[in-house]
Amino acid sequence: MGTRIIERASFKVIGVELQTTTCDGRNLEAIPEFWNSFIQKGLAARIPHRTHPEVLMGMCADFANDGSFTYSIGAEVARIDEVPDGMVARTVPAAKYAVFTAKGK
Repeated sequence: MGTRIIERASFKVIGVELQTTTCDGRNLEAIPEFWNSFIQKGLAARIPHRTHPEVLMGMCADFANDGSFTYSIGAEVARIDEVPDGMVARTVPAAKYAVFTAKGK
């Protein structure tokens, strides 16, 4: 798995979200299960207007002091005017990001 730090302009993402927590390591079980479900349901194919069809991303956001946060699986898109049922759209702000690249199953 490669890691790099990048500065990135704002971009748009459509995907699905999971509320989880670091308490008792629950996120360490919930996130892999979430990815398995995403893949088994073929949800990537439902995301319209993908800018890089071969790339999916997992993102952490909305951290709270109690250890809870939002984990998203999705894809960068050109526009967010068509969000499939059960999915959400986010505009990710311009910032410096850590990018972890994983390839394979």
